[in-house]
Amino acid sequence: VQWQQNLVDYCKRKYEKTHSLDNFRMLFSVMLNLSNIFIDLYDIVKVETLYRQIIDLCEEIKGEIDEVEIRQKLALIYEKLGDLWKEGRDPDEKVYEESFQKSILIKEEILETNPSNLEFCINLANVYDKLGELYTIKLGLNEDPENKEVFITNLSEQWDNAEKNFQKSISIKKLLVKKFGTMETQLSLSYSYSRLGLYYARKSLLKTITNLNDKYAKSIIRTLIFYFFKSIENRRKAKVLFQKAFVIRKTLAKRTESVDARNALAASYLENFSKNVLNIVNKKYYQKAITIREQLVAETESIEILQDLLYSYLQFISTYYGIINFFSEEVFKPLKVFRKSVIQEELKSFHKAFSILQQLIEKGIKVKVADSLLSIYLSCIRSVDYCDRELLKMALAICTTLAE
Repeated sequence: VQWQQNLVDYCKRKYEKTHSLDNFRMLFSVMLNLSNIFIDLYDIVKVETLYRQIIDLCEEIKGEIDEVEIRQKLALIYEKLGDLWKEGRDPDEKVYEESFQKSILIKEEILETNPSNLEFCINLANVYDKLGELYTIKLGLNEDPENKEVFITNLSEQWDNAEKNFQKSISIKKLLVKKFGTMETQLSLSYSYSRLGLYYARKSLLKTITNLNDKYAKSIIRTLIFYFFKSIENRRKAKVLFQKAFVIRKTLAKRTESVDARNALAASYLENFSKNVLNIVNKKYYQKAITIREQLVAETESIEILQDLLYSYLQFISTYYGIINFFSEEVFKPLKVFRKSVIQEELKSFHKAFSILQQLIEKGIKVKVADSLLSIYLSCIRSVDYCDRELLKMALAICTTLAE
């Protein structure tokens, strides 16, 4: 950190002397490198401070040299500032929403003069997706508000905002697929379909029905009927979008056998697994996703795909953790055999997930899902069914390393 900070100070002094474009590029690069170090150290306050300094730097030189490159860099930093809500920040803070909006505005202005830049078009669509995801996460954060009428109005606006941004992204990517037809554009479109599908899936599960007042339903019965049919409609929309993504990915994986297409297909199998009760019970889609990603890890030794494989195990564990809690009630005693088989599957998945997590930590890789995985395991071991000496040792070793 100190070495990189010294480099930033040196580049600042050089830039302040001449304000040349080359010195700006150098200073921008080293400041971005320093921010990445702070992200790895989980020091998000310093990251945000650096991003604001870079924004000021870009705005300053933009007034002197109006280069497209400077505006592109400014759009990138606004996007990165928006992304910080994923690092444990409060997504309700306006700064993240406004940062994405500013990034979109700059990118749209640039594309007006250079509409054929494929990479930049995809990037603009991806920022629309990110803004849609932010609105989706904000849905239902406060499901027991004091002012129900204001809450319902705000919730409706969040739904509309999320959907509009996802649809904008899909519209752009459809045009790109039609114009270029590359694997990159098709895969990018499939991911946008999935994100909108996840939005509808989340919307169908929101427990906001108890907050509706008489303005929206004259009685609790009408309210429940309204919610039931809306929930069915959203699940149907989600299913259609997941299927569109699946068809694109399966076709590309079969035709190209590329790593990206096969990994995207594994993501589709996981979506099919976690969004349908029958698929959760028979587990075939989960097993297909795991098989694909295990093969890809063996072929490529890619850290990114190893992390995706870890996420696959986590998705299986978290899905079945909810089922185990559900079936542990007295009324579900007849399903004891099913419950026992699920626990055995979970224990195997914990072993594999912990093994991958240890590998990644030893390599110095920041693993965002580590806390989630360990939290679920700590909840599980309250039950005697999950007592496994080897797993306990692995979990303790991981926690010790992370604490250090």
